[in-house]
Amino acid sequence: GARLAAGDDSPGRIAVEVKKDATRVVISIRDNGVGLPSEQRHRLTEPYVTTRAKGTGLGLAIVRKILEDHGGELVLEDARDEADVHAPGAIIHMIFPLHQAQKKKGMEHEQERVVGRV
Repeated sequence: GARLAAGDDSPGRIAVEVKKDATRVVISIRDNGVGLPSEQRHRLTEPYVTTRAKGTGLGLAIVRKILEDHGGELVLEDARDEADVHAPGAIIHMIFPLHQAQKKKGMEHEQERVVGRV
């Protein structure tokens, strides 16, 4: 896509890393693409905001909403790859809590509530 349009024909790479600590699981996805745009970066997870000619601007907004519905968060950052200065890339961190907080006092956890409806 964008790397090829910029004249970079090196192979694309995606790396996935999963880490767990006492309170959360973090899934990090790194690529060697063109990186995140510098302008309006803070709006990338808003619905209908896109930097692509044919994009809808819904992908990251949907991912963020799903994570938030499960008590998590989405973090976007630049990947710093000194080995590939032409394609800085991006890293997306999807952070999930190991245990969901209860929605309201006396209500079961969200996962149990959903399973109970099936």
